[in-house]
Amino acid sequence: MQVKNVAAIVTGGGTGIGFATAKLLIEEGARVTILGRRKDVIEKAGQEIGALGISCDISDEKSTEAAFNQANEAHGPVRILVNSAAVSPQNRPVVDDAGPVPLNWFTDLVAINLSGIFNTTRLAAAEMRDANELDDKSRGVIINISSVSGHDGPTDNIAYVASKGGINSMTLALAREFGQFAVRVVTISPGPVDTPLSRENVPQEMWDALPHVMPFPKRAADPSEVARTVLHVCEQTYLNGEIIRIDGGYRVPFMS
Repeated sequence: MQVKNVAAIVTGGGTGIGFATAKLLIEEGARVTILGRRKDVIEKAGQEIGALGISCDISDEKSTEAAFNQANEAHGPVRILVNSAAVSPQNRPVVDDAGPVPLNWFTDLVAINLSGIFNTTRLAAAEMRDANELDDKSRGVIINISSVSGHDGPTDNIAYVASKGGINSMTLALAREFGQFAVRVVTISPGPVDTPLSRENVPQEMWDALPHVMPFPKRAADPSEVARTVLHVCEQTYLNGEIIRIDGGYRVPFMS
């Protein structure tokens, strides 16, 4: 798929990987809508890169449907959906000396990181199904941003691990279902990425340790490197139903 002149929606597009992805897609000629929960952040980001910024809670059905309708009115049916929106709670064990973790610590995160992605996916797939074929005979592509945490099982944030593992598990099943109307589904699974969210949630000692645990390059990824992988998935029609790790050879170590 050539991204020039096609409509794209990027969730979590106000910061980090989502912002870098939206910026690159615009540079390549796409008509981009970015979605995010914080109205001031998403509108400022949209103005900065020339995207339509819409405040939206992807865990809310009505809010998301309204945002997709607004994006469609502005840019036409979505052809590229990049699900980059995610949150991460405070790291903690499931059970500690105070007892079990509160249930909402888990359910609130899954509502955004997994249910929210399913929400936007169902809406985008419906638009793509009813749209005309593109130059490569496809009707669109859905790209989900996961994490190596969904593969490697770090023990400090099971809610985040479960949400990302759920994204991974949906990939092939969705690709098989949507293949009947020529829509692809691919997941990109980054290792450490230097974003404001990760800087806020990852302790400094973990950043300091990266040069010692990364095979090469001995650093975190820049969001633009993940964005370029998104662009490659858009352009490479034969990529479908796959989970692509972009991690510099990194694996999350087990520490008891």
